[in-house]
Amino acid sequence: MERYTALYIAGRPVAERYGIRDNFSGDTVVSGIKEADEAQQRADRMNAEYKKAAAIADQIATFVNGFDFHDKDFAKAMGMQHRTLQQNFTRLVIAWIEHLAALEENHYDARNEGSVRLAKQLVASSAWEKNKYLAHI
Repeated sequence: MERYTALYIAGRPVAERYGIRDNFSGDTVVSGIKEADEAQQRADRMNAEYKKAAAIADQIATFVNGFDFHDKDFAKAMGMQHRTLQQNFTRLVIAWIEHLAALEENHYDARNEGSVRLAKQLVASSAWEKNKYLAHI
């Protein structure tokens, strides 16, 4: 099943009759699209972006799952990347922390509880909102 599906939204003005549904959450994530073809093309792009992100997440999961995973070595290697890429990676980490912080109690267990609790504390801190938006230079 694809994550995103183009859909017809009944009862909307003609110029806004199509949208895109997130099949994982059931939410309409985009609305106000005029044409069915435009909605389908946009859903196709969103699905391609999601598949790419999921493949990268799988690679990261494989990396951190090994007994030879060395987080400090990874941090040093990331520190050698271009400064813009470091900033982009930090945006990725921020998005992950916000995802964890938004998890409800029945969506985590003892295996990731420490990560969720830390994320909730970080997001609740006064510095979080003030500093989480990073310039893209």
